[in-house]
Amino acid sequence: MEMQADEICRFMRSSSGLPLDLLPETKGLYGLLDHTGGLRYVGMTTMPLKRRIAQYHVAGDGNSHKYSCAYNAGLLWHDRKHPLTDEKDGRVAKKARREFVCATCRAVTLPLPDLTAEELQALERKVIDQLADHLDWNDSKIIPVIDVDDLVKGMTSSWSEDDKQAMERQRTRWMEGRNT
Repeated sequence: MEMQADEICRFMRSSSGLPLDLLPETKGLYGLLDHTGGLRYVGMTTMPLKRRIAQYHVAGDGNSHKYSCAYNAGLLWHDRKHPLTDEKDGRVAKKARREFVCATCRAVTLPLPDLTAEELQALERKVIDQLADHLDWNDSKIIPVIDVDDLVKGMTSSWSEDDKQAMERQRTRWMEGRNT
């Protein structure tokens, strides 16, 4: 029995999602939830959902990396191409960003192993069209950053002083970069 787009939308809006390390190893549709549980993005993949979200949304620094872009602020800031960044400090901030996202963000998944790539794309488009007012990360080249420094400080309170200072320096660089 095939799910209709409106059923999928209801499911995605009402689901609290799964922790990112518990996502299924099959293809299908997915929704990315931010640290508050808000649905921000819907996508589809023909690769395993767990791998797609880990490689394309948690890791990296580019536009397709939704979590990585959204939380690239304050203590978690790192831009390897920015003249103010420091490679060593940036690695610490990026590690903290990944850990924060994996600890606080979730994903709604709908495994659809029997659909072709074309069928998945068509269903994804229908779902995106119906949820457009909720999905501020879809079809956006620039995602507004979310500064979660207070939450990050709690998460990293047991980290070494060197690592905490590295993140503070990155936060200062991020602030300086915003003022130029």
